[in-house]
Amino acid sequence: MDHEILVNIMKRSSLLQWGCRTGAIKTGAIKTCKSWLMAALDVFFPSPNIFDLRPHAHALATKSHRKIVILYMTLAIDFRPPTSGTQLLFPKTRLPRKAYRFVAKRLPSLTRINLPAGAKIRVENLRAMVPYWSNLEHVRFPASVADSLGTHCKKIHTLYLFGAIGNYIASTIAENFPLLEHLRIPYCILSNDALSIMLDGHKSLITLDTRHCLCVDEVLIPRIFRNYQHCNPKTAVHRRFFKPRGKEGNHRRYLKANEWNEDEILRKAAGINKFLQCGRKNDCSECSDLY
Repeated sequence: MDHEILVNIMKRSSLLQWGCRTGAIKTGAIKTCKSWLMAALDVFFPSPNIFDLRPHAHALATKSHRKIVILYMTLAIDFRPPTSGTQLLFPKTRLPRKAYRFVAKRLPSLTRINLPAGAKIRVENLRAMVPYWSNLEHVRFPASVADSLGTHCKKIHTLYLFGAIGNYIASTIAENFPLLEHLRIPYCILSNDALSIMLDGHKSLITLDTRHCLCVDEVLIPRIFRNYQHCNPKTAVHRRFFKPRGKEGNHRRYLKANEWNEDEILRKAAGINKFLQCGRKNDCSECSDLY
């Protein structure tokens, strides 16, 4: 049977309709013949270069279904060319601990990885994966893994970070990533000197995105860092650590954003083609009441 027809048939079957289906239904296609196997793999992972685990997030949350998704991923890695699988898209669901290193070993050609903010992945699992990906070029990761990326990944040109960036992480970014052109850190919480340190190390940036970033004293970064691992910055981070003016609450719990050294930042960012920033204290609906 023609491959495309077989794929269309499987898309209309219960292959991706988990519900209460048993594992036998999910694995039957891969046991029939190679043509059925290849069609089933194209249903699970349609693009030969992208392993997108997001559509399988609900299945990954269930132990029995998780094993089947990992099985299909294993077969896709084994049966497709070794140069395929250049992009990995994680769901927010936590995978089995051993799965992270397994995936990293099997995808040596990975050039792009996108980890959503709020994903339930431990930093130690991310650190275990990074050494296998020396070809990474485009990364969206927590800022806490920047030191591992700087050590093992020298080809990165786009760095998208979320989390808290103190002087140590800023220095790590400044001293590494020789090919860096695009630095995106929206919604990050920075130490007072972090942005200045990063700009000192990267004078050839094309894009810098600092929208909705907030500055705090360096001594407060560890406190934020400990509580910021699984926080979705676009919905929770500012309201978790900063109390809007006029709101009642425990004042000890909240921080207050510091003023930016605008003159220094603008001077160091003068050569950047695309410098994105919000109105901060004066004219930003998300940030103005946090100072």
